[in-house]
Amino acid sequence: MKLRKVAPSEVHSLQLIAQTTFIEAFGAENTAANMEDYLSRQLSEDRLLQELNQPDSSFIFAEEDAEIMGYMKINVGAAQTEQLLDNALELERIYVLEQHQGQGIGKLMYEHALHLAKMMRKEWLWLGVWEYNPKAIGFYQHQGLTPFDKHEFILGEDHQTDILMRLKL
Repeated sequence: MKLRKVAPSEVHSLQLIAQTTFIEAFGAENTAANMEDYLSRQLSEDRLLQELNQPDSSFIFAEEDAEIMGYMKINVGAAQTEQLLDNALELERIYVLEQHQGQGIGKLMYEHALHLAKMMRKEWLWLGVWEYNPKAIGFYQHQGLTPFDKHEFILGEDHQTDILMRLKL
């Protein structure tokens, strides 16, 4: 298993895994129309290419034998989705394909984000997680993150709530 930074030329591969993992994670709990709206707006190739070219954001693939198994996106500075903490790194997305879950890939990516935050001398690592995702909330609590706020996540016409969690470094 290796982790590596995603290049802008890999935007199509990024879009495929981003859309697939999002559908796997949230498709059953949301309407098809809201999912399609989110996928076409937030996970389009054009949108992802803009994010790939943002200097304060990085996408990282988790792969083995050239097979992409998961990905994550981290943000610092103005690229963060919220400006609530000074000197912080945001773990905006972390997804693993369903068929590869339970193999420690998510933990490996999380630990890599934590390592990057420490290398950058950040004071905080933070993220948002859907309030109805107890598996993810439990994972992050086990890693030492604690809730500190909430924000709205818009999925099509559905206004959802993400719990914001943080870890003091």
